[in-house]
Amino acid sequence: MRRLLQMLVVFGLLFPCGQSANAQSILTAAERAALPFNEQDLVGTFSSRSCDNLALAEDGQISNIRRFYNWDRTTYAVSYTFFADDSCAHPLFTFFFAGPYELGRARPDLGRVREVQIVFDTVTMRADSEAGAAVLRGACGPFDWRAGMIRDVGPHSCLIKAPRSECIGDNELLMLDGDRLAPGVRTMNMCEPAGRPRAIQTAPAFRVSR
Repeated sequence: MRRLLQMLVVFGLLFPCGQSANAQSILTAAERAALPFNEQDLVGTFSSRSCDNLALAEDGQISNIRRFYNWDRTTYAVSYTFFADDSCAHPLFTFFFAGPYELGRARPDLGRVREVQIVFDTVTMRADSEAGAAVLRGACGPFDWRAGMIRDVGPHSCLIKAPRSECIGDNELLMLDGDRLAPGVRTMNMCEPAGRPRAIQTAPAFRVSR
């Protein structure tokens, strides 16, 4: 419940109209002037150019993935497809996330980076193969996963994702440098402000369209 309340406060959902405590409103004038990018700069579609082989989290484990991001000024949609091999020829499963976001303060210590709060309005999983379904069974909700199945996993624990009742979003970082976009290296608990990433992922996605 404490995590839920923290995220609701960040997005102004516990304040009457006109009293939102959102990330933008608490920036000083000097901080706003120094921002490396804004929501309009972020608008567009970004994707992997090839098979990305990178550590998504601080444990250093390498994942083979293809990523797709779509941003407008207030909402995002993201999909991560995980593969069994380093050439991304054998898909396992795909995570889909969507919801509102809000950009926060700049992080010049990490480059062209800003803090961002994201909310998981939609969290969906698709099993892309029998091998992927085998990974998901017992690790992603109460479902008897089979290849091709798509399920709303928002209410459930699913791999590294906590159920929505415990975590409605992430305290994230976002790098936008020209047409290159990358989020932060995941920590153990990004539901909490103290769990915000400390570094940016090494392989960016690239802008496809605006």
